[in-house]
Amino acid sequence: MSTRDNMFVRDNNYFEATAEVYCTDTEKTVEAHVMSFKDGVYLTVSIESKIVVNFQYDKQHDVYIGGAAGLEFQSQGPKRIIR
Repeated sequence: MSTRDNMFVRDNNYFEATAEVYCTDTEKTVEAHVMSFKDGVYLTVSIESKIVVNFQYDKQHDVYIGGAAGLEFQSQGPKRIIR
């Protein structure tokens, strides 16, 4: 994965360097920095440079699901940039 300012490249696809993350416990959505990502497999983000959340892709529900600090999070992953 190669990173550029506000996007990164993975397998010749461009993605935004951030992803929206929804906490199912607090019902809040935040923007998180993408640390690692493989489309349809996993996602790792940093929330406010304090909490790292590891997600696994749930194919049945078409969403990435993860947990940290006793909370559950969901994300659609970073948006693909059409180039």
